[in-house]
Amino acid sequence: MANEWGITDCGFYCPTYEEILDDKIKRAKSLFGEDMSVSELTPFGKYLRIEAKDDQRIYEMAEGLYYSVTPATATGASLERMGSWIGENKNTSVCAVHLVRIYGTQGYIIKAGQLLVRNSAGIIFYPVMDTVINNEETVQDGNTTYYTDVIVQCTVAGTEGNTNSINSTVNVNSDITGVSYLYQITEGRATESDAEYRARFEKIVQGMGTNTAAAIISEVMKIDGVHACIIKNNTTDGDITLSSKLSVLKDTYAIIIHADSKLSDEIAQAIFRKMPFGIRQSGLEVVTVEDDAGEMHNIKFTFVEEKRIDVNIRCSVSDEFEVSGIDEIRENISSYINSLAIGKTLIYSKLYECIHKVLGVEDVFEITVNGEKENISVSPMEIIKSGVVTIETADV
Repeated sequence: MANEWGITDCGFYCPTYEEILDDKIKRAKSLFGEDMSVSELTPFGKYLRIEAKDDQRIYEMAEGLYYSVTPATATGASLERMGSWIGENKNTSVCAVHLVRIYGTQGYIIKAGQLLVRNSAGIIFYPVMDTVINNEETVQDGNTTYYTDVIVQCTVAGTEGNTNSINSTVNVNSDITGVSYLYQITEGRATESDAEYRARFEKIVQGMGTNTAAAIISEVMKIDGVHACIIKNNTTDGDITLSSKLSVLKDTYAIIIHADSKLSDEIAQAIFRKMPFGIRQSGLEVVTVEDDAGEMHNIKFTFVEEKRIDVNIRCSVSDEFEVSGIDEIRENISSYINSLAIGKTLIYSKLYECIHKVLGVEDVFEITVNGEKENISVSPMEIIKSGVVTIETADV
């Protein structure tokens, strides 16, 4: 009944169109008599149905308003407006950036934004700065070719630019003889979804205090361009060695961050806002931060080191293997490798799974990872990233 709709002790109940129409028909008959015609063929019946539809829209709007008051249930613009509560808005889309090698005439200048290159799917990339083809490379026949390594950015923001197959120019250029892919520098990212933002919102709220690991991590993770952050706290009686470069000294903690080094000052400011005073830090980066009283403080942290992994694959394929199959294998391999967190091991056997996901792959003869056939382990201050993925196929 109508008195049980809307806000109730159990929450908000949004009636269906049929429930609203049934209630209107009952009320009409109680006022005009049971013999009142309410058929959809009569003018009065049509009027009741129009009113029922309008009421349904009003209830749906009221339900949306009811759920928009908390981050747990808000969506769209209502959820984004809550970013002012935590000082953090939705992450916008980011263009993918890659490093490619371009071969051509010695001394030829590749102008920023002019020489467009593309991958096998037709996604276009442009050079972000001027470069000159001036590096020498000796090929098998003893001849010399010339090349330059070029940073290229995708023309569209989002995940479309995440590829490992940039291999040709868009337009024919007599001074360019070839394009080969090296590795990805920046991962393309779509605009943050409501679910992703809601999850990040909750983590930030958990760390809105100070003097805790959660507070430091959440503050650092607010910075656009920070991919990951972990803290190693040493409460033992001795030093903890994380790598040949970094040890976490007794009674100190180390903050390890995956981000571009150009964010050093912004990261130091974020740590300073949430760090516990009186507890020493260990770290390779030292940035001086000035407080409101003019006092200077040394903030220590460490940037994670990326370990590039080159993968070579030899496999056999059937007639079902499509032209895009090589790119699919390369994408699967890169996606797995780039998903590994700081300090996580690359499991060699999982590469087989990435390859066999592609339709038409019959057998995998060999996989080498940086020339080896074993798991790749890294230190707690390293992260594994995909390098060059080479694939050789043979018909069954």
